[in-house]
Amino acid sequence: MDAAFFRIATPRNTALLFWSAFALYLLYTSYVPPGMIESRWLILLARTLFLLTIGLWINADGRAYKIERAWLGIYLAGTVIFPLVMFVLPIYLVHSRGWLGAAKSTVRFTGYLLLASVIWYGVVGVLEIFDIHEVGRLPSVFDRTLS
Repeated sequence: MDAAFFRIATPRNTALLFWSAFALYLLYTSYVPPGMIESRWLILLARTLFLLTIGLWINADGRAYKIERAWLGIYLAGTVIFPLVMFVLPIYLVHSRGWLGAAKSTVRFTGYLLLASVIWYGVVGVLEIFDIHEVGRLPSVFDRTLS
């Protein structure tokens, strides 16, 4: 069971899981009615999902870089508490890759984040062009010409 899980939970797959969770969160905040966005349970669920994906990535990446299990346990414990993640993740990157590797990883992540924002605003732009504002109602292209 353990070996089968870690064959699937590779650093690349867990990074894809993070970006998928990020995309779902953006869709949720953009197209869910305002009363539901402010629900504390859903915010807690989204935060927990992000922390889980970061923890899974640290675990998979740490195994790929052959980090000792004791250190992985410390890093995983640090990802459970939300404010600590901001300190644990950079420390983990420096520990696993060194200063130069951590800088490269940070630049790569920033590039992915920039690419995701360009794609996201492209999708939002297309939705604005076709005047899609409500969930479940996909207006016809001819709605604009008839009004």
